[in-house]
Amino acid sequence: MLRTKTILILCLLLRFIFAEAVYSKTSTITKSGLKSHVLNLYRDSVFNKIDSLADISPTIEVGTEYAGKIVFWGRDYGIKQFGFQPHVRYKTGKGLSFEASSNFWSGYTAPLMMSTLSLGYEMQLNSWIYSTLNYEHWVFHGEPQLEINQFQNMYGVEFIFDLGWITFEPSLYHMYGNEQTLLSDISLKGDYKLFNLFKTGRVCFQPEATVTSSTAADLLFTDYYSNLLDTISTDYTINTITLSKFRVINFEITAPLTLKYENFELKPAFHFIFPVKSKYEETIKPFTYFTVSFIYTGFLDKGEIRKLFGKLK
Repeated sequence: MLRTKTILILCLLLRFIFAEAVYSKTSTITKSGLKSHVLNLYRDSVFNKIDSLADISPTIEVGTEYAGKIVFWGRDYGIKQFGFQPHVRYKTGKGLSFEASSNFWSGYTAPLMMSTLSLGYEMQLNSWIYSTLNYEHWVFHGEPQLEINQFQNMYGVEFIFDLGWITFEPSLYHMYGNEQTLLSDISLKGDYKLFNLFKTGRVCFQPEATVTSSTAADLLFTDYYSNLLDTISTDYTINTITLSKFRVINFEITAPLTLKYENFELKPAFHFIFPVKSKYEETIKPFTYFTVSFIYTGFLDKGEIRKLFGKLK
């Protein structure tokens, strides 16, 4: 049995082994594009998009996402409802970012369900590997019986391996609070420009396929959480993370189009969900839902930042 801290420490050691090889000598940042003779698609290197890898001004990002269905690990809580997630993110331009967001769900008398505070740090490990460290704290405002309310914090590490026309993105997280679990996402992503939009805009296709795994599938997906202690098998210890319990809980395919124009981004997407049935679920079926997000990004120099904080005073 391996504990959470042991697993995350191994991931962090791997992260800094890669980094040591890069920073022991003068490293150069790859800035390249890959061009295809098929459909005239064009894909930027992933490192062209990362603010920690360029000496640019800090940015403030403001946006929101509409979801036609509220989904958690391939489950929709059994309620027909939609939701909004407004957020504001500040990026230092040197890899560090701060974010605050809220979640509003239509299916409850108190629509504000939870608020999130996030801290992230991103860096390039070598010419084709990129990594982030993340921490999130969740504050819940209602519906204490929901499964996700058993967690209040999440921290972990993500990697991006730029393989040319596709990126491979594994991540490992520790979620903890009243209960705890290891969470793993393994994704394949693409980012392909289809055509230009006016003079400065573009339309991109960004397909994604993700496999989500957890050590707490049986814990979370019971029909009645309050009856868990009476029904769960005796070999399952709630507050102990056992790797033998690590199992796939959901497959997801996302088909988004991204419209970028100057500082604005509009991203409609269809999601195809294929949840994996746990031992406590009677039936569960694949389903689809729709999301659309809107983001505005403003660049700030030092003078503008001073003016902003002066107005806040």
